[in-house]
Amino acid sequence: MQTDTDTENLTLINGTTNSTANTFISALNNQIAGLFKVLSAKVAGITEINTITLVSWIATVTACGMYVSYIPQIVDNLNGIKTSPFQPFVAAINCSLWTFYGVKSKEYPVAIANAPGIIFGAIACLTAII
Repeated sequence: MQTDTDTENLTLINGTTNSTANTFISALNNQIAGLFKVLSAKVAGITEINTITLVSWIATVTACGMYVSYIPQIVDNLNGIKTSPFQPFVAAINCSLWTFYGVKSKEYPVAIANAPGIIFGAIACLTAII
């Protein structure tokens, strides 16, 4: 009876082992390995989607904060300290376009993030002119 050592798995291999059993075990091992590959790809995809969703909502909140920051400029304009109307005007136009895009493409974080820019940009522009 001849035995060899499988250096990869550090087990003894019997030279008279049934080849049908080896074929079956090898096929089963390949199927299990394939299953784990598919499962790990699915888990990686879920993680990527969750990360993208989280980043999109953080970006939405920060964009809203950026447009709410027009409030001090609006207050200054109303108190007689006039600022340039150009930047808020362009921001309002830009936000209108992005909001339209977000609604039409059903990318709601984009639409929500830019909606305050329409309002606050327009108010800042008008108070700078009036």
